[in-house]
Amino acid sequence: MSTFYAFNRGMKIEFFNTARDDRPRGGFIVGDSLIYMIGEKSFHMALFNLDKVKQLELQSELFSRKIINLEEQNTLLREQIGAEQKAFQQLQLLSEEKSNISQDAIDRLHTFRRKGIFYSALLGLVGGALWIREGDGVPLQIGKPLAIAAGAVYLSFNIFN
Repeated sequence: MSTFYAFNRGMKIEFFNTARDDRPRGGFIVGDSLIYMIGEKSFHMALFNLDKVKQLELQSELFSRKIINLEEQNTLLREQIGAEQKAFQQLQLLSEEKSNISQDAIDRLHTFRRKGIFYSALLGLVGGALWIREGDGVPLQIGKPLAIAAGAVYLSFNIFN
């Protein structure tokens, strides 16, 4: 706001700029009234209550502060959403890793089971062959317990796995 003085009356006048388009606009505050000017030489006298003008200025300032606060809140919410999206993506990656690890463990268990069944069957065949041959001069009587142990191992792999 610029301050001007009216020389013919000696009264203090402050310039009030209200430019909205190409035409020069402005006004002068005289005492507690606003004299509104349109154009370069023509004056339109409109008296406004300065208290209302100041009140509108205060409301405008409050609204601008509210807009700034809302923009800050918007920024914070966007940051929070971004953080939540990152956390969700990490959770998805962990879930996929868990699924892959679980599937790997299941595959290993099935492989172990197949190998156990194969080796227990092989052990049972060897034990059965030795059991049959015990009477033919086999010095150790290991065939029967070996065949029983192989059967127990085979059953454990089929029942518990």
